[in-house]
Amino acid sequence: MLHTKLLLLQPDVITIGLPQFVVNSFHMAKLDNSKIDLSKIDSKLQNALMPFQKEGVYFGIDKNGRCLIADDMGLGKTFQALAIADYYRDDWPILIVTTSSTKNIWEETIHKFLPSVSIMDTQYMVSTKDYIGDTRILITSHDMMTRALSKLVEKRFGIIIIDESHVLKNFKAKCTKAAIELCKIARRVILLSGTPALSRPSELYSQLSLIDHKFFGSFYEYSKRYCDAKATKFGWDATGKSNLQELELILSKHFMIRRTKDEVLKSLPEKKRQVVTLDVDLKQLKEDEQIHFNTLASKCNKLKMGPDKQGALLLFFAETSKIKIPSVRNVIATVFGVCEDHQGGWSRCILVRSNRPLSSFCAMVIGLGEALMGRLAST
Repeated sequence: MLHTKLLLLQPDVITIGLPQFVVNSFHMAKLDNSKIDLSKIDSKLQNALMPFQKEGVYFGIDKNGRCLIADDMGLGKTFQALAIADYYRDDWPILIVTTSSTKNIWEETIHKFLPSVSIMDTQYMVSTKDYIGDTRILITSHDMMTRALSKLVEKRFGIIIIDESHVLKNFKAKCTKAAIELCKIARRVILLSGTPALSRPSELYSQLSLIDHKFFGSFYEYSKRYCDAKATKFGWDATGKSNLQELELILSKHFMIRRTKDEVLKSLPEKKRQVVTLDVDLKQLKEDEQIHFNTLASKCNKLKMGPDKQGALLLFFAETSKIKIPSVRNVIATVFGVCEDHQGGWSRCILVRSNRPLSSFCAMVIGLGEALMGRLAST
């Protein structure tokens, strides 16, 4: 009825119908988490997932394992991708495409949270000549994916995880073409990116095509609607943007889940701060050390307020910080020893250097490492 009335307003008002893929997106059933059983995921990994990470896993499974997880950096995209992949274990082997700097993180996470996967089943591909016939989880770089494409195609990976997928923004690049060929074979495709470039829709097309190459049709059709594309004397210009609100709605319905740190931090427990009084035993100081510190203290007391006294105080604080190193080591080692995480593994600790001299800080860290290695060796 509305459309009929609008026709009466022509030519002053022109109506254009929505593309069918837009209409289809809003006819999709709403996600129902109760219908998804996460017990298929390794219990150690499942228990490590935070509530918002579980939402990401539910989303990926609801999309049949083909999705883009675009959470901010540091929100555990690795955990979510592995959980989705573990849910579809019948579709293994897995190909993980990542940067060389993060390959160790992937290996450590797999070995710690997927204990059912043998170390021998995980491999990092460093050469096109590597034998990959028996591997269940293969980790490789974006460049190696391109150079070893024929071997990877022959392996027929059922699940592909592409970390930093925004590097595939140019659909004409060799790396992107290699990814497209592999993803057409795989049943599950999980893309990870902390920077999905929502303001540059032309760069999203290749990533979305890896997930569902039929959804938008050709790049020509996609760019006309979302890139404000037009023909110029230099060719087809698709560097613009249009209908972004519609595109974002389609992404959230069919392709992508994205959470920012500000959104997630509200659901996390408050940060706990604790003042720890160090038990520093001055009796353990050598005689020459005691004389040295007494001399510094005496010098500070004799000086009047001013630049000289301030400099002497800074020197005194820097020198006395060395006395505290053994006590700091003991405190942190105790925390590591008794505060194991709920998986029975070691918790992670971040040491923040303030105004402590770098040499003293390094000495403390080295000593702490030696203490922890000794503690591990004795267990």
